[in-house]
Amino acid sequence: MRRYFWLIPFAMMALAAIACDSPQYTPPAVNSIRADQQNAGTVVLRIQGSDRYFTNPNTYDYVDGNNIDTAYKTTDGGQTWTRVDVSTVESTTPSQHNTFHIFGSKNNYALYWSSSRSSDDGQRFWSYPRPTFISFFQPDGFLSNGESPWFMLLDAPQWDVSAADPHTIYISLGTEGVLVGPTPWDPGPAPRAWKMTRFPELHALPLTLTNPLNILLVVIVALLVPPLPLIHAYLLSRVYRYLFQPGEEAHAHRLARQVALVVTVAAALSVAFWLVTETVDYYPVVALMGVFSVLLSAGIAVMTARKRHFTNKFTRRIGLASAFAGALVPLGVAAIWFLWPFIITGVFGYAILHRRIGYYMERRQHILTNWGLDRLTLEVMALFGLMFIPLGAILFGTNFLGFRNISWPFLLVGALGIIAVAAGAVYLYIRVRGAAAIKKNGPDADAEQSPSMAGLGWWRMLFGSAVVWAVIAAVASGAVFVAQLGINGWFATMLRV
Repeated sequence: MRRYFWLIPFAMMALAAIACDSPQYTPPAVNSIRADQQNAGTVVLRIQGSDRYFTNPNTYDYVDGNNIDTAYKTTDGGQTWTRVDVSTVESTTPSQHNTFHIFGSKNNYALYWSSSRSSDDGQRFWSYPRPTFISFFQPDGFLSNGESPWFMLLDAPQWDVSAADPHTIYISLGTEGVLVGPTPWDPGPAPRAWKMTRFPELHALPLTLTNPLNILLVVIVALLVPPLPLIHAYLLSRVYRYLFQPGEEAHAHRLARQVALVVTVAAALSVAFWLVTETVDYYPVVALMGVFSVLLSAGIAVMTARKRHFTNKFTRRIGLASAFAGALVPLGVAAIWFLWPFIITGVFGYAILHRRIGYYMERRQHILTNWGLDRLTLEVMALFGLMFIPLGAILFGTNFLGFRNISWPFLLVGALGIIAVAAGAVYLYIRVRGAAAIKKNGPDADAEQSPSMAGLGWWRMLFGSAVVWAVIAAVASGAVFVAQLGINGWFATMLRV
């Protein structure tokens, strides 16, 4: 053991590094505010803190400036603020009403008020501008208590109301400035608009990106993780092929790529506009792009159908199908995180099952129309989905019933069992229903009596396809999720000031 004694100092140093607190500082913040009780619209506030801020939170490199201690005053109800001598500011506490309580939430960047001390019955009265932008780009915390210096005083902000003007409230937003607006519990007959004011001494969180390179990188990443243009083009190509004769699939793919390219360019410009415009939030931009994608996807389909002299009924159907395909990607973008696993699973499920079922039928000399194969593929997908949900809930729900030490082999065997049962259920359903989409070369056999549907080959094909589908969908969804986590951490480095 003696030969390893030299490791003891290094071990102790490692333990000391873990135990030591990280550097701490108090950034400049509005930490007190007081309204004059005799003169309406007259308010003073005080900003205090250290001008030190970290340039690299990983190594705790920082710029050490002067301590901040300054005051501002308004006499017009917060429309303008003038710096005043700190010595002129009274040190008395604000005349806050004990009857009402104001508290904030750093989860949704909003302020609430309540007549009790419980936040359960709180009523939201103001939300911080561009909450989605902040959720993407808010810097990581690097204070000793794990908090971010931004919004550090938002949980329990100071506020005051003047007896001379009970309809106006003045609220400290800590590192973000001061908020002036209608008193939530007494807004008056004509409530004033909310106004947030920032001060030069504060390191307030920027609400836009200004670095052109960062803007370009964000636009590229937003379009490629997951690959939105490819998903959009693929979905449209599956619909547009109905507009062309067999053997002309290349025309459908080219048309779908052209539409996806136009939507991608418009999306890139929209993302850039959102990043640099302080008054525009995320979801209005996504909604506008969604409408544009749906209208363009459906409009091109309808125009092509009319040009090629399809019936009105077919034109309406192809337009609706194209609109649905054009809406899936914007829906995933709007959900940010939650819908992409379902969209990715659906896209890969359709591609795999469509290819395997088509190849299976072709080898057995069955003739299928485009719609016949698509309909059969979608039905099989829907049936697998219906089986996966309850069976998956039974398997993985055992974790919540007390079986918390489930091994990976058990989960793998259970997953394969779910797929086998689901494939069997689909197999039986197709036999009972009959494969109406199939037109057999010979007129003397029903589809459900066909060896293609009755034999074990059909079940084996379904089982194998479902296994490949599950593996690829899980890997792709996991890769997108991990990539989005990494991107989210990278985004958090862009607004450190």
